[in-house]
Amino acid sequence: MDGKMQQKGFSVRRLQDFTSAVNPLGPSRKAKNVLRRHLKDLEFPDNQSYHLLNLLAKNEHIDGEMLMLRHGSTDLLHTVLHVCKPSRVFVPAPVSQGYRQVISRAGATLHEERLGQDELFSMSLPRLIKGMERADAVILPYPHDIVGTHLPIDDLKSIIAEADAQRKVLILDESLRDFTTLNSPVDEASQSKYAIIVRTFSLFYALAGLPVGYAIGSASMIGNIKKSALPFRTNTLAIRAAMASLKDRPYGIRTHRFVHEEKKYFMKTLAAINEGVSCIDTTCPFLVLKIEKEENQLKDLFSRYGMLIDTFFCGANNERYLRVPIRNHHWNARFLKTLKNTFGVTKE
Repeated sequence: MDGKMQQKGFSVRRLQDFTSAVNPLGPSRKAKNVLRRHLKDLEFPDNQSYHLLNLLAKNEHIDGEMLMLRHGSTDLLHTVLHVCKPSRVFVPAPVSQGYRQVISRAGATLHEERLGQDELFSMSLPRLIKGMERADAVILPYPHDIVGTHLPIDDLKSIIAEADAQRKVLILDESLRDFTTLNSPVDEASQSKYAIIVRTFSLFYALAGLPVGYAIGSASMIGNIKKSALPFRTNTLAIRAAMASLKDRPYGIRTHRFVHEEKKYFMKTLAAINEGVSCIDTTCPFLVLKIEKEENQLKDLFSRYGMLIDTFFCGANNERYLRVPIRNHHWNARFLKTLKNTFGVTKE
């Protein structure tokens, strides 16, 4: 929690976090029901992991040997980098603080480069391949965790083939893909010697408090990582909640519908701000706003109302942007009211 907010006495429940793209609906009903029914199992160690692996293997049409469980995407990234030991990791800019910390903990150097050419935030396959040539490993968020852009699936398959040709580890971070309609290159990754897909239940399924994530790769690559990594240990509740979430099909439909409707609400409300703010939609559960305000001034104003925001700089002139995840409607309305007040818009 921000130090200023701690001084003001904001509790976790009162804090409105607009930095994390977690599902605004919260955990699925099936997951919550499972947790209620099995609270009595909390004292026992996990004995359900193989059920989750079997379910994932069935859903992805792959062998269980091509899967590995860990404690969310951050743990997966740390595990893969720890085993592969790259000296330089390439990530397309802008780069999140989470990636920076994982790479630093692995003892590697970050190489970042904006991949857009003419269009801001766009990804260029040739420049991505060049970035790969300058590093030992690549972390490619699919879609991008800050700006929401992505490579077309055919280009993504080409990157996997290039990683094999260059013998460079390629980590495809699909933490946000479930919010989109993007296809995953599971077949290509499961046949590659150097590519691996990482996913988490923390964001789309809103299970950050019971962190579980999984990786998909070739049996040889997954096997090598398992040999060198610490054993995976979690609790039965986390595994049961993950399985129940996967089986709750209507939950995904409700999520996509809610995010779509709230984005329309954002766009309509932001139209009232004529100057100082421009909005960019993304395939992810967040919008990107170009802001003509000083960063400290903006963060201080929002922090007064218990709201955390996430700004970043990008572009040829280092323009300031604000990444705004979609939250519940009450939070969204409060955020927009605060933003309008910031720019002197007091009437609807």
